[in-house]
Amino acid sequence: MQVKMKNEPIVVVVDITLGDQEKAMLLLESLLIIPEGCSCKYLIQLGQRRLLPELQEQLVRFLGEKNAIIAFALPKIEFPQEFIDQETAKSYTPHRIPLSIKKNWFARNLVLLKSILELEEFVYLSPEAVILQYEWLAKLQALSQDQSMPVQGQRRKLRFKDEIISCGWSADGWFSGQALRRLPLIHTFQYRQANPWYRMSPPGYSWQPSFCLSQEWLSAFDMPLGYVIFALYFKEITGQGNPLVWDSHCREQIDFVRLNRPDEAAEQHQEVVVDKNLLIMNEVGPPFAARKRLRDWYIKQTCKLSEESGQANLKGTSLSLSGPKYNLIGRNERKLTLEDLHNMFSGERCFIIGNGPSLNNTELHKLKNEYTIGLNRIYLNFEKMGFQTTFLCVANPNVLKQFGKDIDQINSVKFLRYHHEYIRNRWNVFFMEHTGFHEFIKDLRGFKWCEGCTVTYCAMQVAYFLGFKTIILVGVDHNFPDKGTPHQLVSAKPVDTNHFHPDYFAKGVKWQYPDLAGSEVSYRVANSEFSRAGRVILDATVDGSLDVFPKCDFDMLFGNEGYISNVR
Repeated sequence: MQVKMKNEPIVVVVDITLGDQEKAMLLLESLLIIPEGCSCKYLIQLGQRRLLPELQEQLVRFLGEKNAIIAFALPKIEFPQEFIDQETAKSYTPHRIPLSIKKNWFARNLVLLKSILELEEFVYLSPEAVILQYEWLAKLQALSQDQSMPVQGQRRKLRFKDEIISCGWSADGWFSGQALRRLPLIHTFQYRQANPWYRMSPPGYSWQPSFCLSQEWLSAFDMPLGYVIFALYFKEITGQGNPLVWDSHCREQIDFVRLNRPDEAAEQHQEVVVDKNLLIMNEVGPPFAARKRLRDWYIKQTCKLSEESGQANLKGTSLSLSGPKYNLIGRNERKLTLEDLHNMFSGERCFIIGNGPSLNNTELHKLKNEYTIGLNRIYLNFEKMGFQTTFLCVANPNVLKQFGKDIDQINSVKFLRYHHEYIRNRWNVFFMEHTGFHEFIKDLRGFKWCEGCTVTYCAMQVAYFLGFKTIILVGVDHNFPDKGTPHQLVSAKPVDTNHFHPDYFAKGVKWQYPDLAGSEVSYRVANSEFSRAGRVILDATVDGSLDVFPKCDFDMLFGNEGYISNVR
């Protein structure tokens, strides 16, 4: 096996020509945050299909942050019409593989063939790949040098006469193009040959999970290329066509990839169990493990960065998000898009929690089973409240710049001003661009909102977009003891009396004087838009100075006492 030059980057082929686009998005996001441990270059293979806007955005970000290029060209090998005619003429059998599946296999096989023909060695990743370890690429490359096989990944297996035997390799893994070019691979894209497994199969028997081996032919048209490579390689080195002989030559090979089948897939709330030898998981079915693993990576990265900077972890970040017992956000373990969130909570109510001193006189623990939208540094109150807010809005770039590491640790679904360089934890984070002066943006799918002189106005637009019918304000005091020119940037005093916590803007922190008059203009616009849509904003702030919205007693909003208690 050729040993790679130390400083020569290894090529990672990311094939998103086919497959689930959410999985492709999760894979790219994982590759952005998980260190490879060695120098590498990414080759993103695209097909002819239209990519979802979210995947396009992720791809642009990936190309900007990684050493990566896009490729479209593939070997000029046509899908054999003769094979299509044979398949069309074939009578139906229970184990017949649909032509559409074979076409997908053929397309992916072309990407793998291209990589084998052009590269000395490479790692292939499909959208189903889930990265499991830090420095995964360096470990995979080192392990590949210690093995004699031309492919390092997962051996595909089947049961034969009560014995488990190897029958192929998964696509995800490390490949030696130099070794595999000695095999007659191109021939298998043009001609069929007898499948050595087929003659060993009892009539009507399906080779599960490798059901493609129950077919009559072996070719790049009839099965994934990993099975073809396996057969060609072991036939060459053993000089025999008996698959049972091949198995004895690879029994000692260590699997670095694992196939995760639908019936084995981790539920969204379960841990992803990882064997120490496994570097990649190949997930079939819904991307439960991919979502869970990506979220875990973000949490690990956030804690690691906090430890490196000597910053203590925030209190209250282990608390659950607020919300009804059964709700669509839950523990924020599902990867969301703005399309998903649009009108998700139609007809429900939510609380926008401001940051005024009146929060200290408000029994916020009552909101644990309510949907809540927190603002800026509300997380300083999480431990006292007993929950994390369902959502978090931050509009001021000074807050993001100075407290980005805090915000990274919060589990809320986040809507943040577009200063992504300060945020590392991108799990369900939506970066918004500011537009207009007092315009009320109802549809946020364009990633734009109007700040209207206050982050509370942003939260109102978020609440409208999410579909909430009734919005209740708490802690929106609209009264700051410290007076100054609106929007002027100043350094905070030793003790903050403008907010609920004395360290909200501690000594030396940069902050801006509020624009109360400008905020009122925005609030009146919001009040009008909600009223026009048959919705309502109520103000339950204790002793608040804002008089734009109808007032209500906070304590009367719960149980059977209040006139709004059952509005949802």
